[in-house]
Amino acid sequence: MIKDILILSGDTGEGKTTALLTWMNEGKKRVHGIFMPVENQKRLFYNPYMDVKINAEVSKSVKERDGVFEIGKFKFSKKSFKVAGSWLKMKPPLNTDFLIIDEIGPLELRGEGLEPELTDFLEKIKNGEINQTIILVVRKSLVVDVIDHYQLTNIKLIRKEDLSEL
Repeated sequence: MIKDILILSGDTGEGKTTALLTWMNEGKKRVHGIFMPVENQKRLFYNPYMDVKINAEVSKSVKERDGVFEIGKFKFSKKSFKVAGSWLKMKPPLNTDFLIIDEIGPLELRGEGLEPELTDFLEKIKNGEINQTIILVVRKSLVVDVIDHYQLTNIKLIRKEDLSEL
């Protein structure tokens, strides 16, 4: 049986990532995946299972376009996205209960960012190859686009206030 895919949705800057990290730490949840928290005013990629953090942003003064994704006012390292994408290639550790991808956004919808690893990962979920509970973080304005783009079914939308019920 294919489990529901939970989509944690909310407005940009609402605190979805912070709420997830608090929920995970306070509830001692066993989590694998990708978080994108802000520390010291910089966005990072964080894998809680491996306890690894890497800088996602590059300096605003970086002029090289080939190694950078620009989205709004942010400049992200393509190399960092490759590392984070490699976490999606890993077979999920058996002793984890949740797999989280924070967040699926405009880059992924245009085939960049965590792609193509994200598409492969979502196919494994659809094929029932992954047993953990899946939480995808998607800003409210992109939920319909993400569901359509990845042809997701078995969706349950949640808000950060719903995390305590998991």
